[in-house]
Amino acid sequence: MRFAENPLVEEAVTHRIFGGPAAALLAAHLLLLTAVILLSWPRPAPAETLLLGVTPRTYRSALLLAFLSLAFINAFLDTPRLRGRGGYSHGQWLRLSPVGLASFFGGKLTAMLMQTVLLTAVTLPLLTAAAAVSGAGLTDVSMAGAAILLFTFTYRVMGFSLALAFENRPLVLAILDTAILLAVLFGSAAVAPASNPIVVLAGIESEDTLLFQNLLLTGTPASRLLSSWVLHAVLFAVFFVAAVLYGRRARKTQKVYSGAGPRGRAGTGGTTERHSGRHDETSA
Repeated sequence: MRFAENPLVEEAVTHRIFGGPAAALLAAHLLLLTAVILLSWPRPAPAETLLLGVTPRTYRSALLLAFLSLAFINAFLDTPRLRGRGGYSHGQWLRLSPVGLASFFGGKLTAMLMQTVLLTAVTLPLLTAAAAVSGAGLTDVSMAGAAILLFTFTYRVMGFSLALAFENRPLVLAILDTAILLAVLFGSAAVAPASNPIVVLAGIESEDTLLFQNLLLTGTPASRLLSSWVLHAVLFAVFFVAAVLYGRRARKTQKVYSGAGPRGRAGTGGTTERHSGRHDETSA
């Protein structure tokens, strides 16, 4: 099944990415970022500020706010309240759909990546404006955008993995999402500061040096960037493997009816049963 024809991708485009709570969160994110940029806009004029040898904090403030905002948005987008009313839940796709596990996870990854790319892409023009008045260049913004995309997509996969297991317990899901995200964003600064994404993005080691100029010139912050990428790659692998294992277990312990629930294009009539020693006579 092609990803473009995957029913989960179609559902995401129809109900989740461009409408509902996700669109409201995106609008709030952009409004908040715009307000911070305007409030931190250098006075006097940006050119005069730079000529005086003063580096405006507009870019750094906007960058950190954008990253933290996108981190929390991506981590919580798969919670039941933020998925929107249209479409089906994860449990319905897993237990009532004839779509195979490979298509399910392939479709979910594609849909989540599309939404994360969209959130990052619409943020970049504001970061570019903030960088222009702070003496940073397009290379800085491009590298920052790539780092934010990688980091926040990892948090999206984390939220999806937790939502699979705790979809019917929203309070537990919210607590776990918050606790794990705070541990990665802030707790890792005490345990492994070289891998902390905020430390990497802010360039805390040199307050007077702009973000990626510091990363490229000194060498040691560049190793922090690589270390943070490795940390997030490991987190991505752990949560994705956990999601796949949960999906396989859910398919083995439930009947899968191709005539009920969400139907994929590859669905056929009839009933298919998966056995795990005994049948569960109820369908989620």
